[in-house]
Amino acid sequence: MPKADPASFYSLLGREVVERYGRFRCRVVGVDLTPDGAVGGIAFEHNGSVVFKPMECVRMVDGRLEVAPPPIVRAEELATRLDVLRAQFEAAMSLKDEVGQPFEHIVRELDDAFAKAADEAASVTKSLEDRRRSLESRISRLRRILFSIGLAWKLGVMGGEEYGRVRDAIRGEISRLEAEVRDIDSLLSRLASKLREIEKLREGSGRGG
Repeated sequence: MPKADPASFYSLLGREVVERYGRFRCRVVGVDLTPDGAVGGIAFEHNGSVVFKPMECVRMVDGRLEVAPPPIVRAEELATRLDVLRAQFEAAMSLKDEVGQPFEHIVRELDDAFAKAADEAASVTKSLEDRRRSLESRISRLRRILFSIGLAWKLGVMGGEEYGRVRDAIRGEISRLEAEVRDIDSLLSRLASKLREIEKLREGSGRGG
């Protein structure tokens, strides 16, 4: 988050915070302000504990703060930057004759920006794929736990009410994890598509390859 004056960062206090996949909804109780005036993170109270999240996990959505896994936030921000970069390439190609002499300089700058974005996309892709593997492992583990409590209920070790409560909690978490996996798959596809679109524009200008 950019540097903030006291009025802006104090406005975060009391602001609603939601977790992307519905794990919690609460309010900001504190802000970590760095010496240079940037907000480094937010603190919020959840289930009686104060939790801190760095700003790399936080996005502003419809006037409220949303907490999401850093690889997903980073990928979404990169996708937005790639959209802007694609629009700049399109503008450069369509205005080539009007721009004249500065055209080559503009396109070189865009080429440099694309190279950096492509490198970042490779890093982001790896982070997303690592995150997906971790999520799939957690889903598998939770399904095994779901089986074990079902067995405990069948054997009479666990009461029906407790079994139902725990089963529903586990099913809810599995559903949230699966939703995140779907988001990751979507982001991987989006990033690859956006990179291909820009590469086609570069090829059209004779600079691809």
